[in-house]
Amino acid sequence: MNTTEASRILVISHLPIMPATAGNRIRVWALMNNLRALGHDVWFMGLGLKPDEEQAIRKAWGDNLHIVPHVSVRHAKPRLNGLKRWMLDRAVGEGWIKPDLDYRIWPHWEEAFKKLAARQKFDIVIVEYVFYSKALLYFEGAIKVIDTHDVFTDRAQKMAARNIKSHYWSLSRQDEARALERADAIIAIQKHEAAFFDELTGHKKRVLVVGHTVALRPLPAADPASQNLLFVGTSYAANVDGIRNFIENTLPLVRQKCPGVKLLVAGSVCGGLKPGTPGVELMGVVDSLDDAYRQAAIIVNPVLAGTGLKTKTVEALGHAKPLVTTACGAEGIEDAAGSAFLMADEPAAIAGHLCRLIQDPPAAAALAARGFAFATAWNEAQLEVLRHLHERPHTPAPPQSLSEPQSLARG
Repeated sequence: MNTTEASRILVISHLPIMPATAGNRIRVWALMNNLRALGHDVWFMGLGLKPDEEQAIRKAWGDNLHIVPHVSVRHAKPRLNGLKRWMLDRAVGEGWIKPDLDYRIWPHWEEAFKKLAARQKFDIVIVEYVFYSKALLYFEGAIKVIDTHDVFTDRAQKMAARNIKSHYWSLSRQDEARALERADAIIAIQKHEAAFFDELTGHKKRVLVVGHTVALRPLPAADPASQNLLFVGTSYAANVDGIRNFIENTLPLVRQKCPGVKLLVAGSVCGGLKPGTPGVELMGVVDSLDDAYRQAAIIVNPVLAGTGLKTKTVEALGHAKPLVTTACGAEGIEDAAGSAFLMADEPAAIAGHLCRLIQDPPAAAALAARGFAFATAWNEAQLEVLRHLHERPHTPAPPQSLSEPQSLARG
C-alpha cells in the first residue's frame, strides 16, 4: 500500500532519456517511473533536446513535459555567442582550462527556467547532475534536490591515472561544494559518495542514498554447454579502458583453462575495440539487451576507473545471471561480494572465478539466484528512501541509506 504524500515533482535533465540506452539515462528514467509509481505527479524538463528526442520522450512519458529546444553552436544567435561557446568547449575538452561550474548552462535555458517557475508551481524540483544546479535558483518555495550521479571533485586527475581523458566532467572541490549548497537535499548514488557529500557540505544538508533500481527480469540459465561471457557498456572511456584491459590480460588466462570461452561485447563500447580478436564477438548496439543477456552464461564488469554505482552491475543481478566484477564495478554494494556476485581485481583471480563458474553450472546457478534475491531487496530499499523525499528536516541529519539489504549482503 502506498502511503507516500503526493507531490508535484519536476525533474530537470539535459539527457534525452529515451531510448534508455546508457546508465545515466536508465537512472533518470527509473527515478521518474518510481516517483510516479509512488503516486506523485511527475514532470520532466528536457534541456537542449532535439525534435526526435522530444518525440521519443513524449511517446513514452506523455504530455507532462517542458522541452527547451536544442541550439547548435553553429546556429546560436548572436553568432558571437556561438563562437565563444565553440572556443570554450574546445578549451575545456582539451584540458587547456578548467570548466566553470555553470558553463554548460545556455542563456536561453535560464530564461526557460524563469518562465516555467513563474507559470507552474512544484513541490519538489530535482536537477540531474551538479553541473545544472543553477536551475534550482529559479524555483523558490520548492524542495530543491540534486541527483548527483557521481562525485566530480578532481575527477580528471583520478581518470588520468589510467590515461583516461575526462576534462569535461571534473570540478574543483570548491565548485562541487558550491553546487550542493544550492540544494535542500542531495541524492547520492552509493554510500561512499554520500559520506563525501556529507563532509563536503559540512554536515548541513540532507543526504539520501538512492541507487539504480533495475527491471527484475530473471532469465533462464544458459545452456550448460555455453561458455559465453558478456560485457555490456557504452562508449564511455572508462568502459573502453576496462574491457580492453580484460581482453588483453584476463581473457587469455580464461581461454587457457577453458578454450571454448567466448566474450560477447554489446553496446557502443564496441566502437572503441579492435575487431577480429580471437574469442571476442563485437555485437554492437543491440535492439534488445534481454536477448544479449539470454546468450550469456556469465556477466563480467571489469571496469577499473569511474565513480558512481555501475548500472551494468545491478542490471546483471536483475536478470538472474552470475556476475564477476572488479572492486570498482562493485563500489557501493561491495558488501554483497561473495554472496550476490564474485569480485576480484587481478587478472588471475578474475580468470579463476570465471573458470570455476563455467566448470560448475550448479554453483553458477546458485550465485545467480542469490544475486537476483539481492536485486529484489535492493529495489525495495531504494523505493523506501524515495518515500521520504518530500520531507523537510528541521535539523541536519546524517546520510540516510537503505540501499544495502544487509541480510542478503552478508550471505
